Amino acid sequence: MRPDHNAAVTPEQIDKNLCSEIEKFTEQDIDFWSSIKRDPREYAHSLFQYPAMMVPIVQKKVIELILGVKPNISNMLDPYVGAGTTFTAAMSYGLDCYGQDINPLAILVTKAKTDLGWSDQELRTAFKEVISSVRADDRTDVSVNFHNMGKWFKPDVSISLSKIRRAITTQEDIRIRRILWAIFAETIRLTSNDRTSTYKLHARPASEIEERTISPVTIFESLLELSATDVISFKSSLSQAGRIVEDRYTRRTELILGSTSETLPTLHNTNTAGFDLLVTSPPYGDNTSTVPYGQHAYLPLQWIDLADIDQHVDTSYLRTTQEIDRRSLGGHISRKLLDEKTSELEQQSASLVNVFECFKKTKQPPDRKARIAAFYLDFIAALDRIMSSLADNAYLVWTIGNRNVGGMEIPNDQILIELLSSRHATLVVDINRNIHFKRMPHKNKIAQLMGSEKIMIFRKRPNGYVPNE
Repeated sequence: MRPDHNAAVTPEQIDKNLCSEIEKFTEQDIDFWSSIKRDPREYAHSLFQYPAMMVPIVQKKVIELILGVKPNISNMLDPYVGAGTTFTAAMSYGLDCYGQDINPLAILVTKAKTDLGWSDQELRTAFKEVISSVRADDRTDVSVNFHNMGKWFKPDVSISLSKIRRAITTQEDIRIRRILWAIFAETIRLTSNDRTSTYKLHARPASEIEERTISPVTIFESLLELSATDVISFKSSLSQAGRIVEDRYTRRTELILGSTSETLPTLHNTNTAGFDLLVTSPPYGDNTSTVPYGQHAYLPLQWIDLADIDQHVDTSYLRTTQEIDRRSLGGHISRKLLDEKTSELEQQSASLVNVFECFKKTKQPPDRKARIAAFYLDFIAALDRIMSSLADNAYLVWTIGNRNVGGMEIPNDQILIELLSSRHATLVVDINRNIHFKRMPHKNKIAQLMGSEKIMIFRKRPNGYVPNE
């Protein structure tokens, strides 16, 4: 239930109350923010192992504490929705949820978790029908074909995956199909020839592929049972909180596919000046050199019916293994434009200037500075759009970590403070958390060098507002 606290008179008083509530909670459970005891299956996380997922119970607690001091919040925006962690957390408190991502697989997984207009019996019946259909399918033809397919899938695996794909397409309810597609995506991840120790596409050694015996149907069937239990459990928790009526979430959820530097979801409540709350975790850098979300999605998306994800998804997203990452922050700015814009970028953040100066002193390769500059140029465009979409005094919750490039830490947290300060946002409080469960690629340097991150809570000041303490 939402805490029933009296609202404070001024935004500054609300800020102080929030800081006090966070401090008191942290004193009671100092390990909570690092989520040492969390359940990895909570909130339907078992559907698909999305890269670098946030921890739902942590985001839920942040939202709870904010609502405790400001109970009139009615909606939440996440412009980098990923696996839908913030959606599932915000739904627990009956908020309208708006989200966006450039990755079609992120949109699929989040819709699968949050579009709950089915009954428990309908879901379990559909799952049984799919397995029966797979078991009865004696065809040996393969349903999809794409470049280098033989590199990533053994022939017998492709045949089995085709049977699963055909069975999923027979289900009439698109909401249930999306859940099945998400589970299928996880099956593909586990049965392809791609290594699971890194998010970059990297084939296993030929000898290992040859010796490896794996059954997609067996894996898919076991994932079905696990996922059915978890999805139904999540829906049940919402129902007990009064958030589900007649098998439907009582508030609005809206997801769009797109780049945040170009577009954002539109509030449907015209009486609201903007979004009340932002809760998100943006990429920590360009996807090519940090977490390649697009590469991780490439193989599953080859098998999934793209029309079931979003009307704007087409095969152009799969033009190459790096196409989705190229469309992401910092992935597509031309070198000529980059050279022209970098000096403009440096005027917005003293911390970025220090980074670039250190790169110059240590004679770092030019492409390292270029990647950071390209990322932040895109991020600033997105930030301007985000800030204009928020209501005055809206809270912004950013979960962010400092990455390492060339042995040097990039202070993303301080850069964010500087960028938001010039855009009428004040840092209210930040929370340090050690990363124990956030799924990072084991063989990627980012995992070796990033052991913590911050939950940073800002408030958007009204333009020209002078605080009255």
